[in-house]
Amino acid sequence: MIRARRTLTIAAIGLLALANTGCWHFLTGASGYQPSSSGSIGGAALLRVNEAGFYWSNGSFGEVLREALLAQDVFDEIHYPVEPVDPPSVVLEVEAVGHFDEAVTWAFIGATITGFFYFVPMPIVPYFQSYDSECLVRLRDGDRLVGEFGVETRARVTHAMFANPETYVEKVKERTFRDLSARIADELVALSIAAVR
Repeated sequence: MIRARRTLTIAAIGLLALANTGCWHFLTGASGYQPSSSGSIGGAALLRVNEAGFYWSNGSFGEVLREALLAQDVFDEIHYPVEPVDPPSVVLEVEAVGHFDEAVTWAFIGATITGFFYFVPMPIVPYFQSYDSECLVRLRDGDRLVGEFGVETRARVTHAMFANPETYVEKVKERTFRDLSARIADELVALSIAAVR
C-alpha cells in the first residue's frame, strides 16, 4: 500500500513537472538602459504621447515616461495626460511605434515536429518572438523646435509552446517602456546641454 502510494506520488510529480516544462519562457534585450548624462532642463513641460502604434501597451507608456522623466529630474513638473488651462510653453511630443515579429517558418517546423511526435518534444522546442520599439521625440518651446531625435529598443522572447503570453508580454512591456524612457531622458538632457552651448 505504501509502495503504491509512493509510486503514484512520484508519477504525479513527474507529470506535473512535464506539464510545466512546456510553459517556460526567456526574455532578452531591453535590459534597462542606464542614462549616461546627468542634468536637468527644469521648469514645467507638457507631455503629448501618441502610442497608438504600440498595440500591446494598453495606453500605459505615457505614464511610465512621465514617471521616468520626473524621477531623473529632467523636468520639475510634467503635465500628462490632462493639459492645464494655462499650459507651459515647453512641449514634449512622443510618437511611439512597436513592431512584432515572429519566426513563422520556425514556428511551423516546431509545430510539425511537436505534432509528429505526439507532443513529446513540446517542452524543448523553442518558439521565437521579437518586439521592436521606436520613438520619435520632438522638444518644442512655443513655436520653436528645440530638437528632434529618435530612440529604439528591442526585446526578444524565446518560449515553449504552452507559455502564457499574458506573462511574458507584460514583462516585455515593462522592460521596453523602462528602456525607452531612460533613453529619452538621456537624449533630452544631451539636447538641452547642446542647445545652451
